Amino acid sequence: MNFTFLTVARQGRNGWKRYLTAIALIIGTFSIVCLPLILMTTLIAGLPLENSSYDAIFYDNFYGSFALIVLGTGSFLLGLFLAVTKIHQRNFLTLVSPNNSISWQRIIQGFSIFLALRIVAWILLYFLLPDRYILSFQASTLFNFLLSFLVLPITATATALWLAYLLQGLGLVIRNSLALSILWGLLLGGIPYISNWNALVLLNIFHYIFIAWIIFKDNRLELVMGLMIADRYFTLLLKSGENAFNSPSIFQLADSASTLPSILYFLFVYGIFYYIFFGRKNNTLSPASPH
Repeated sequence: MNFTFLTVARQGRNGWKRYLTAIALIIGTFSIVCLPLILMTTLIAGLPLENSSYDAIFYDNFYGSFALIVLGTGSFLLGLFLAVTKIHQRNFLTLVSPNNSISWQRIIQGFSIFLALRIVAWILLYFLLPDRYILSFQASTLFNFLLSFLVLPITATATALWLAYLLQGLGLVIRNSLALSILWGLLLGGIPYISNWNALVLLNIFHYIFIAWIIFKDNRLELVMGLMIADRYFTLLLKSGENAFNSPSIFQLADSASTLPSILYFLFVYGIFYYIFFGRKNNTLSPASPH
């Protein structure tokens, strides 16, 4: 039987009780590692157990947030691996492709082209609207910058695998790719920000719809994995808000920056990316054979 990215999830055991158990396992594995770290660090620092203390240690402080992200990502991946292989009883690589394989070439293609598009588009925007950006890099943060450079691909990969797991789970119920992509965008890109609705939320919804559609179009996860790694790396060039473990960046988006250029920027990048991979006849960037 030929499986697709969505139907491959039917290889395993997929009752709703198993999904509840699997999600509980993932959250539990993450909590077992991270909660003791948070409590012990807060108590050792002599701070009260309240949100402001956690922010001071794990967000405002680079190394605290770095430790939490690294340990959290590792425990999260362990929980996800156990959930897929033990509870759902299927190959872990079914999260990546329907033939249980991974194409490193496809990851590199997605990474290199998306990062190049973002940098080129940003350079054009910088020359058109230089006041949007503030030079924020400091030589004293170089070590933090290098640590971020090493870890960001791991966090991006973990996020991509988690999204794949949820997408395949929803695909057991909603089998129309377009409907699932739209629902996916609303669930991940819209609902979490409903209390602070603005034009950028619409862009966020479109972002998740785009990611889901790319996965369905390519019938694999690797292209999106490369895209997400490139997206994380771009935060080292330009920080436009909160990013992973408060990592340093070379430029920062000014608070007064208009929203419209950002929307046009992303629509341009997404449009060209899609055209390069799926909009041309005799496309040489067809899915690569797995390695």
